[in-house]
Amino acid sequence: MLAERHGTPLVVYSEAVLLQSVARLRAALPDSSSLAYSIKANPNPSILRRLVGLGLMAEAASAGELALALNSGVSASMLLVGGPAKQRDAIEASARAGVAGVLVESVADLARVRAASQEAAATLDVILRVNPARLSSTSALRMGGLASPFGIDEELLPEVIRRCDGGSVRYAGLFLYAGSQHFSADDIVENTRYLCRLCRRLCAEGFPAPRVLDFGGGFGVPEDASQPELDLRSLRDGLDCVFSEEVEDLARLGLERTIFESGRYVVSRAGVYVTRVLDVKHSHGKAFAILDGGVNNLGIRQMLYRTFEPELEVWGREDGQSEPITIVGPTCTPIDVVHKEARLPRLRIGDLIVMRNFGAYTTSYSAVHFCGHPWPAEVLVTVGNNEQVLRRRGLLEEACGLGYRNPMDSTGASDA
Repeated sequence: MLAERHGTPLVVYSEAVLLQSVARLRAALPDSSSLAYSIKANPNPSILRRLVGLGLMAEAASAGELALALNSGVSASMLLVGGPAKQRDAIEASARAGVAGVLVESVADLARVRAASQEAAATLDVILRVNPARLSSTSALRMGGLASPFGIDEELLPEVIRRCDGGSVRYAGLFLYAGSQHFSADDIVENTRYLCRLCRRLCAEGFPAPRVLDFGGGFGVPEDASQPELDLRSLRDGLDCVFSEEVEDLARLGLERTIFESGRYVVSRAGVYVTRVLDVKHSHGKAFAILDGGVNNLGIRQMLYRTFEPELEVWGREDGQSEPITIVGPTCTPIDVVHKEARLPRLRIGDLIVMRNFGAYTTSYSAVHFCGHPWPAEVLVTVGNNEQVLRRRGLLEEACGLGYRNPMDSTGASDA
């Protein structure tokens, strides 16, 4: 059993489900468009290499993700670099590598990109991130169409486009990211249409036609029973309509590439999180089960956005329902609640709890150093049912930052 060989907590990926997720999303997008994987959803290098091997582009949101992508063999021509706080090292690395485009978020961001590009004696294609005046969005985490630190307000676009002089920075197109966890196909379709029509207005005002349009993504994956499935058939029908009515006209003006981005939809269903019951106790009339993994690995208690009750299974047990029991993690905080009053077969110490749809925003979106619990192992089960360790279980000396040696330390402790 994987849990016995690698310990718990443990993240297990299914290669078959990963391939199915990519295929389903690609089938919902227009044939002429490209799909870019948002590395932030799951930065495991082996997962990234597999996705790029399927022909996906990649989107890096920091210097660290850029280095990860380049070191993982991602071709620079298939790589976008974004983020609202790009540092000079990330921009210079982008220029040296010759990435497909840099997503620019403000006038100051453009100035930094220009300076770094000049230093590298290169020309960078810039894709301006739009904060639209109007937006169709019912997502829990909106990132446009309101006062926002993300993107360039729509009315400022003409000024910023004029600043792209074609020397060290060259205007390539526009990018719109409406938000995360969209369950309405109509919202995604309407935002795609909005960006196309914004481009047409800019062209009518004499600005150059975009060569690239990045429509973002935010394709929703249900995290609990309250959330619906995204209707992929409606999404494909709506996007095909937009492409035939809008994108084809823009292509005649010079549009060369259209991109959609996704992290969560691509990897979420491919991963399950496995943890073990360490204790079962009662307090003031309530039952609690304490697990060896919780919010230190699971990005499920995020203020203002991501608070949900994951579906739980007790591995190998179907012996009826117990009284409601609250499932908590191992860290020393009352926030470490995995599920409030879950109804499960009566739990025993040593039981394995399985949580599905945790291939995205798990360890990468969590307080992994809090209380010093080792990083969980990550294992892939291949299509041929072989087992591959993608990341070994963390060592105790790597927890809490202990692997980072203080240069003033004379004890001779080694780096992690």
